[in-house]
Amino acid sequence: MQLEIQLDDDCVEKLAYIQEQTNQDFSETIKQAIQQYYNQVQTNNKTPLATFKELGLSRLTK
Repeated sequence: MQLEIQLDDDCVEKLAYIQEQTNQDFSETIKQAIQQYYNQVQTNNKTPLATFKELGLSRLTK
């Protein structure tokens, strides 16, 4: 999928800095940003029990 986006000057500078520090092209930088944001949202939507189970702690709740 191809996307066209508009970024303000602040975002352009931040993107350029990230690319400079990571040696990633635009596409890879955006893909990683989406993945990190997805992981953050997904983690925030987990129930405490799901987190316990993920950590192997669910057996302690019985």
